[in-house]
Amino acid sequence: MLYCTIVSTNIDISILILCYNAEKFLDDCLLGVFNQQTEATLQLVFMDDCSTDMSFEFATKLIKSHRPKFVDIQLIQNPKNLGCFLNMKKGLSFCTGKYIAYLEADDYWTDINKLEYQWQFLRNNPNYSGIGGGCQFVDEEGNKIEQKWYNLKEDKTFTNKDLWGYPPFQTSTFMFEKNEIANMKDNMRETISNDKILYVFLSKNKLLKYEPSIVSNYRFHQTNISHRFSRFQIFLKQINVNTLIFKQLGIKYSFLYVKSIFKYSLNYVKCLI
Repeated sequence: MLYCTIVSTNIDISILILCYNAEKFLDDCLLGVFNQQTEATLQLVFMDDCSTDMSFEFATKLIKSHRPKFVDIQLIQNPKNLGCFLNMKKGLSFCTGKYIAYLEADDYWTDINKLEYQWQFLRNNPNYSGIGGGCQFVDEEGNKIEQKWYNLKEDKTFTNKDLWGYPPFQTSTFMFEKNEIANMKDNMRETISNDKILYVFLSKNKLLKYEPSIVSNYRFHQTNISHRFSRFQIFLKQINVNTLIFKQLGIKYSFLYVKSIFKYSLNYVKCLI
């Protein structure tokens, strides 16, 4: 575990990068971060979830070579694998910025103004707790491929009731207000749905904004969820994460929870026909 000294607590945006065995993708990921053009003060938090390749060493070397870009850098390697949710939760505890830009290490930003635009939007629209954008599907080499989902083409404002189903946009496009994150319990460690958890919790008290402009590339490869799990396994995992969220949020969300289970079940049955 490596920490760089904090030279300022006045940080606008914390860039949270979650990594597991992404060494071959880190050039693209970090270049997209380094190329951002923004007036915001930046913190970089890199969370390596006990990778078995050289991800942490490679990222450390590359990030330290761009040290002046950031007010603060936190480079953390977990001594054991925590899984995607607990790695995110631990990473959030190191983020000191007012806003957090989420990025998994196999994806990468393609719009150099992503941070600046989203930061200004959230600053000027306090009734929104987060903003997402469009993404482009690419293969392991970065070549454009079929857009399998995340196809929303118009601006949209989401309320909590809209976000209990399949996530409408990809997390690599997302920036959100740290103050709106609830005290998420560790019982969500079994989930694979950081996006669902973030979107539901962040929309409890405020709105989420979506704009379709492409701001990132989403790398679709053999370790993605849709490759690793069957349709039935994904169905069960979506039911599981909604159940865990409901248990934490409480009876007030009963209708949305039951409605989401019905919709997931109906979609699954349709896929079998």
